[in-house]
Amino acid sequence: MNALQTYISSHEYAKVAILGMGGTGKTYLASTLDFPVQRIFYLDVVGAFRKFLGAAPDMQIFEGRIAPEASAIKPLLAHYTARRFIFDISLMRRSEMVKLADNLAEYLLIENKQNCAMLVDECGELLPQDGGYYSEMLESCIRIGRNRGMTFSVLTSQRPQKVNKNALALSDIYCILRTKHYLDLEQIRNLLGLGTKEFYEEEAALAPRIKALQMGQYMLTDGLATSWHGGEK
Repeated sequence: MNALQTYISSHEYAKVAILGMGGTGKTYLASTLDFPVQRIFYLDVVGAFRKFLGAAPDMQIFEGRIAPEASAIKPLLAHYTARRFIFDISLMRRSEMVKLADNLAEYLLIENKQNCAMLVDECGELLPQDGGYYSEMLESCIRIGRNRGMTFSVLTSQRPQKVNKNALALSDIYCILRTKHYLDLEQIRNLLGLGTKEFYEEEAALAPRIKALQMGQYMLTDGLATSWHGGEK
């Protein structure tokens, strides 16, 4: 069992952000996680969850130009008895992606009666820092979901600098894989509330270690305690 799974298994509620460059293993890591819930929902922005999880026996995949309207979400989910659902929205327009995310999040907050988890890959496409199309209901789902049955949420991003900082700041724990871009490191530094010298220059600085991580290695931190883990597969 990897360290992030151990953390999730020991908590009744958890909001997790998995951040790291493309190709470092963050989506694979997210796809290995299981949760003590009745249903798990994956918003698959680039089709990566489907690659890792598509053959799972308890999986229902929705793909292509999925109808994003609220009137389509409820009957769609009511029709299937699978435990896990992938919404592969990689072929949808940004406006359609956000509309579907809004309506799915609203369904989970208002109508869903089962404990559930939601994982969002490349969340910056739905929760961008620079405005434009933005899923306010998805942010609300992360913010208050634990009071409405959505007991776990996981966000991943290869460019944390492009994700809305308020949405990322809702996380209880950060799983950081190799990151090198200065602006992404700055976002991580700000999320952890660390000073520039403390993060980059001091003997125990985190930035040099984050930049040196290999594929599958990661740092776990809640801003108070930090641990390092390597290549569990």
